[in-house]
Amino acid sequence: MSFSEVMLIITFILLLVVLYKVFKQDSLQPKDVEHAISRAWSQSGIKLAIIKTGILAYRLSEKAEQIRSDVRTLAEQFEALRSSWETLSTHVRNMSNKMQEVDRVYKRLSNDFERIKQDVG
Repeated sequence: MSFSEVMLIITFILLLVVLYKVFKQDSLQPKDVEHAISRAWSQSGIKLAIIKTGILAYRLSEKAEQIRSDVRTLAEQFEALRSSWETLSTHVRNMSNKMQEVDRVYKRLSNDFERIKQDVG
């Protein structure tokens, strides 16, 4: 529900209060309607405070929903990053293992070559 919809509902409720007070009167003279409206307005100070508090609560609720949405988005992005990080870590670990293996083979071949070279030499 948007803020404008809430304001429309509040206006409608206030109109209902005014109409109730008008129809409660025996006559429907313009002066009576004006009096009923002013009475409804003066008696609704507490109601207006409650409505104002409700509007503030609604705005806070909208902000809380936005924060929840932002946190969900961040969680999804973090999950994608975590997945990429794990993939990268696996590749680096595999590369390190392969490099150690290649280094061992290189050193063994280098030693064999040096030994053969000295034997021939």
